[in-house]
Amino acid sequence: MKKIVIILIVIISVIFGIYMINKNNYVHSEAVFVSTDTLTNIAFKIDGKIKVMTKEEGELVKKGELLATLYTKTLKAKLKEIEYKIKGLKNKLLSLKIEKEKLYKALELKKRNGENNIKNLQVKINSLKYQIKANEAKLVKLEYDKNNFYKLYKNKKISFDSYQKVKTEYEYLFNMIKSQKENLKALDIALDITQNNLQSINNEFKSIDILEENIKSLTNNIASLNEIKIQLLIKLNDSNLTAPFDGVIAKKFVNPATVVKKGTFIYSIVNPKNIYIKVLLSEKKLAGIKIGSKAVITLDAFKNKEYKGIVYQIMPVSASTFSLVPRDIASGEFTKLDQRFIVKIRLNQYDPNMRIGMGGEVKIYKDNK
Repeated sequence: MKKIVIILIVIISVIFGIYMINKNNYVHSEAVFVSTDTLTNIAFKIDGKIKVMTKEEGELVKKGELLATLYTKTLKAKLKEIEYKIKGLKNKLLSLKIEKEKLYKALELKKRNGENNIKNLQVKINSLKYQIKANEAKLVKLEYDKNNFYKLYKNKKISFDSYQKVKTEYEYLFNMIKSQKENLKALDIALDITQNNLQSINNEFKSIDILEENIKSLTNNIASLNEIKIQLLIKLNDSNLTAPFDGVIAKKFVNPATVVKKGTFIYSIVNPKNIYIKVLLSEKKLAGIKIGSKAVITLDAFKNKEYKGIVYQIMPVSASTFSLVPRDIASGEFTKLDQRFIVKIRLNQYDPNMRIGMGGEVKIYKDNK
């Protein structure tokens, strides 16, 4: 019997010794929670009725993965209508540009021909004026010769043929000058007509200005419709809600067929990179706990699995400091309470099965150096 008692005492002593050794090596806490400081709420940027929702709470999502869509029949119909309008205006614009180009080329050709005709007529008029002036000077001399030859003929100093020859030259030149003057009048009339035609052609260029204004107006209309088209395309794109990062659906706020306003929360997503283990640790257990201290966590949901991590933050104030109802110590009455401090532990590896709010236990190994 004594041997049994001795053996029991030894076993109890060993167990107590191990407990004391462990107690000096780590601290234990059951105030453990899976937590995050960032829950990202996502929403549509436009109003609409939800057509499809692809995820449920707790499901994993990949960045860019489709989460929900809105009904887009009305938007697509408007987009199609705008595209038809743009197409019609572009065809009309092309037609006006072709018309403008053809008219411009035709008027430019007429203008050049008119200007060339005016130059040619002016050259002819100037040349004819010079010829008339020269012939009139010659006619004056012939008239003098004709009169002298007539006197000589009357005085029978020359023959009638000699006189007749000079007279014929005079009459021929006189008639020629008369004809040239008639031609000059005709050329002046032709010049006036050509100049008036050129003025009309220049006036026709105003129709090009009108076409240009119509082209400018159509271009502006097309630009406005393209802006509307871009806005519709943006709305169609915004009718698809996608995951902004890899994560887990923490909350599903609405269901399909719900009519929502822009900004209404559809899902709340947890970013795995921001998940950590929050520990409420007694101030009596803080000694030896530092940034970088190793920790082993077990969660109530996964009793047979251990998670390893390190302490990356120890809050500088107690958890009760920012309580909505702080303790009143102004009266002098004071009851000492064991304060708890938040210790944050970053896991070495994220488990997608973890859920925010899960509880568990932790061992944080002390650094007694």
